[in-house]
Amino acid sequence: MALEVNHQLSQTLPHSEMIADLIEGFLAPACLVNEQRKMLLANSAFIIEIRSRQYIAGDRSDRIKPANASDERKFEDMVRGATRPHDTSHATQPLTMFLSGEEQPPASLTVLGIRVGAKSGFPWLSNPQSYALVILGNPALRRPNISRDLVAKFALTRAEMRLLQIVGAGESLRNAADQLGITYETARSQLKAIFGKTDVHRQAELVALMVRIEG
Repeated sequence: MALEVNHQLSQTLPHSEMIADLIEGFLAPACLVNEQRKMLLANSAFIIEIRSRQYIAGDRSDRIKPANASDERKFEDMVRGATRPHDTSHATQPLTMFLSGEEQPPASLTVLGIRVGAKSGFPWLSNPQSYALVILGNPALRRPNISRDLVAKFALTRAEMRLLQIVGAGESLRNAADQLGITYETARSQLKAIFGKTDVHRQAELVALMVRIEG
């Protein structure tokens, strides 16, 4: 993915409309920023996200940041790391964090360093410039909608509901723990409680229950 985006941006940099088309081609909310987090290009989905201020916010200078202040420092470090000069002969690895949510589940935010050559299709030539491609994962696209009726029916706590939103979509328990910022043992204890309340014994049964009830 990194090499493909690098190649396309290298070819289209002089033509802003073509770059805009590339960004707009992403289904998920996506934008291109510089080291100062200033938004240079964004697709419609990202603009909608900024206006909603659920996960991402923007200031008057078009700098973007997580809506939750506790996530800002990590995001700044990720963008700085993705755009700082280093060996550009290899594609950078994407960095991912999970944005906190109050009433909504955590959302993934991926930052990918982009090296754009001035006149060459090879990003490590021609005094390349550094940008960061920011992609917001939409949890609503892959996680079940946990209704209040379902929470009441099984007497789920808020912590159990948040875990169920993730494991109910088929994520591993360890990934769920990482996304929620809790230990694996805590997640396992919460999942055991969910199993007891929903009368299932395996995660596969829990996923099937979610599909049957919420589908």
